[in-house]
Amino acid sequence: MAPAHEQAYFEDLAGRLYGLVIIFSDRLPADPAEWLHQVVDAGEYGLALEDLAAMLAYDKITITDQERGDIAALARQMRMDLGPSFYV
Repeated sequence: MAPAHEQAYFEDLAGRLYGLVIIFSDRLPADPAEWLHQVVDAGEYGLALEDLAAMLAYDKITITDQERGDIAALARQMRMDLGPSFYV
């Protein structure tokens, strides 16, 4: 079993990712939104964030500066680079 601080870290990641999926669920097709829920449920947080960013870019979904900042902050926390096209 993971230490309490590690478990809290992963619960925070899951919560933040679920929040982002909920925010974008009305702008994403149903199947991709469901996929993101399943990936977060499986604990594949990096994959979920990468896929979310890719879906937003691929479908050219408009996001606010706040939403972009939230995704970027989560990527930094997870030590991920979503690529230069995400930050444009």
